[in-house]
Amino acid sequence: MEERTRRHDSDQASDSTETNGRRREGPEVRRIGRFRITRLLGSGGQGEVYLAYDEVLKRSVALKTLSRRVEACSSEVRREYLSRFKREAEAVSRLSHSTICSVFDFGEEEGLPWMALQYVEGMTLQDRIAELRDSEFSKDDFFSLSEGTCVIDDRSKRRDEEAPGSSTSSAPARRDINAIASFFEKLSRGLHTAHEAGLVHRDIKPGNVMIDTQGDPILLDFGLALDEFGASTQLTETGRLLGTPLYLSPEQITGNRIRIDRRSDIFSLGVTMYESLTLTRPFEAPTRDGLYRKIQFSQPAPCHAINSAVPVDLGTIVEHCMEKDPDRRYQTAEDLAADLRRFLDHEPVRARKTPTSRKLGLWCRRNPVLATSTLIGLFAICSVAGVLAISNRRLDARNVELDATNTRLRIAEGKARRLASSLREQGDLGVLIRVEKEFETGAWPPNDESVASLASLVADVQPILGRQGEYEGRLAALKTGTGANPPGGIEGDQTGEVEASSLSVLEKIVSTLRRFQRQDDGLLARIDRRLNRCREVLRRTVGDQDARSLWARCRRRIAENPRYRSLDLPPQDGLIPLGPDPSSHLEEFLDDASHDPLAPIPTRDGRGALPNVTETTGAILVLLPAGEFTMGAQSQDTSRRNYDPQAEPDEGPPRVVTLSSFFIGKHELTRGQWKRMTGQSDPSWWTKDTSKKMFGDELIGDTDPREFPVDSVSWVEAVAGLKRAGLRLPSEAEWEYACRAGTSTPWSFGDDARDFPRFANLRDSGSKNWPRGTSATGNDGFPLVAPVGRLRPNLFGLHDMHGNLWEWCEDRYGAYPGADEVQEEHDDRLKTRVLRGGCFSRLPWSARSADRNRYPQAESMNLWGLRVARSIV
Repeated sequence: MEERTRRHDSDQASDSTETNGRRREGPEVRRIGRFRITRLLGSGGQGEVYLAYDEVLKRSVALKTLSRRVEACSSEVRREYLSRFKREAEAVSRLSHSTICSVFDFGEEEGLPWMALQYVEGMTLQDRIAELRDSEFSKDDFFSLSEGTCVIDDRSKRRDEEAPGSSTSSAPARRDINAIASFFEKLSRGLHTAHEAGLVHRDIKPGNVMIDTQGDPILLDFGLALDEFGASTQLTETGRLLGTPLYLSPEQITGNRIRIDRRSDIFSLGVTMYESLTLTRPFEAPTRDGLYRKIQFSQPAPCHAINSAVPVDLGTIVEHCMEKDPDRRYQTAEDLAADLRRFLDHEPVRARKTPTSRKLGLWCRRNPVLATSTLIGLFAICSVAGVLAISNRRLDARNVELDATNTRLRIAEGKARRLASSLREQGDLGVLIRVEKEFETGAWPPNDESVASLASLVADVQPILGRQGEYEGRLAALKTGTGANPPGGIEGDQTGEVEASSLSVLEKIVSTLRRFQRQDDGLLARIDRRLNRCREVLRRTVGDQDARSLWARCRRRIAENPRYRSLDLPPQDGLIPLGPDPSSHLEEFLDDASHDPLAPIPTRDGRGALPNVTETTGAILVLLPAGEFTMGAQSQDTSRRNYDPQAEPDEGPPRVVTLSSFFIGKHELTRGQWKRMTGQSDPSWWTKDTSKKMFGDELIGDTDPREFPVDSVSWVEAVAGLKRAGLRLPSEAEWEYACRAGTSTPWSFGDDARDFPRFANLRDSGSKNWPRGTSATGNDGFPLVAPVGRLRPNLFGLHDMHGNLWEWCEDRYGAYPGADEVQEEHDDRLKTRVLRGGCFSRLPWSARSADRNRYPQAESMNLWGLRVARSIV
């Protein structure tokens, strides 16, 4: 709702006021709680504002209430209005600035919520602009106000729908320009105060800016404000537009697919400043879609082209506010205020790189006496020099030079006609190459940013697809010789070189477009599949009602679980809560992007356990609590923590490490998950045939190969594949923290290696055919690599932390702090990365919690796998 005021003699106030084109008769006396209603100041679709008298604090206030018409809305819409009304009161009450309308109190009377606001006498900036558009209301001073008190003018309710005013004699004159700049400087500083408090207004417009009796600005109506520091920063559905269309920023039009921040308010403030200086709006169209296209893609006319009284520097400041790209605008309202102050002080503004000539002109305005004397001296010198030069110039030489120049211009013009189309072709080819590279090398995790970026890639290609027929026709003409250059060519213009270059570029454009449009493996089809998959994963994980309900229950459990220390976990794109593990009591989640979309979501049985991982199951992540632990091992002192008689030198000295909460895979990543997550083929070496041929041992029974951990993946391949899915490798500290699960013994299952068969797939008495034989006792039941999750987990509910396959860590191998330095390779291909956990072919000592292994990052082996990790976002 917008509150707009105009002056009126206070003695003329009556018990009725005219709103929305009809007269509403009020009661003789009306009260809301302790407030005595004087008259209605304004009303809108969602609320009403009254002038009221606070009989407790003995002062006049503007009393804002939620309209009774809201009761006719659905319960969901009504809850949204009530929540937004309360949020406005709570948010604005945190602010204290002379340009922000203060909130005195907030409450509810007989089910009707109310908010007591500072009563500001004056008029809205929108009404002042409207008066100046109408010649009969033109004033000598832009901010002059006649004596009287404030009442509502119902004409202000139609301002946002009126046709734009044109540039008239009532447009602000040069004497008003500095006053307008000073007005918006004050307003910008007040808006900066709100931004620093975490509030993004999202509805900056002339109707929400008051001009008080002193001509100073007051910012109103934080009903649509975004609270960046609040527990919930979004009260509306994704894709719903908030704000007044004429003043929306380009990112608001995207429907919250692009993050809204303080720079959106700066755009709207620039639109408001433009309208104040020119009395016209920068973006207008007969339809809403047309308006949105203009806001996103059109540049308004410069301010000085509409109102010649507006200086170029001030117009540049306004244009800088209205940059389409938020990164190219002022980054804070304080930066805008500072530039307005530079303009008022005749200093160079920072909205653009000021030319030397402009800097000189500004210096002259600050130093008029010195500048005048210097200019007179320079003029005298130049005049004498000019007379001497002109007297010595021969007319014949000048004519020869002019003829030569004209000849060069004619040649250049002929070449330019043929180069123009070539430049566009090269630009289109560059776009196609960039789009393909960005898709092939980019990371596309299932989130709103990926959806927006993928849609942008398609949008970049569409205009070129529209020119495909033109390019194919020109290519055919050049190949058959019918596409000769247009007449008017001039000898010496190198036409043949231009034709050859154009032919090569056109061939590349046409072949690339045809390749993009292949039905199954074309780039556009692949982008479309990835875009649809991202949208579907977002819907299943955070978008629909079931997902929101799952996350609400999950967040309550985490808040009540003492192990998480009151962690506030927001919903995570791409993850589906599966509930807590019955033994570890830690929350577990399904990574939906790696799950077969046709398979059901895993559910817990009566004991709370999840089913075994199958070929269709996605990666299951465990949320580990924040904490500290002792990392590494030592073999010198049995009384100290992490004593391990088998500790190696590179495992020490032990040190305390503190970690924030993070996600880690419950199992090693399977072959099926790798294929669905990365879109790549399975690189694994182990099959029934290879294992039996080499060692006489078969993989267990008829288990689907996709249930086994993926192997033969290098560190470089693992990092690239996981990045594309929004995941990563665990750091070495995260891996050991997860492996130890709160223990300090050599293994997470204790200090006796003979206990490993229940927890770890290692070389044992059953590995009789392994080439190096065995000296281990016990039998874990798996002579070679095992399907994931078949042995007992550790205390965090994580399987196969010891044995099965070595697991890559994110870190480069090096010495721990306080240990001797390790010599590192300088060739990136040979740089070593850390592997942890041992494998099925190694003895238990190599699978200890602190044991470290290393190999070059670009190499792969059939004994190496990986476990995924993810940070909280």
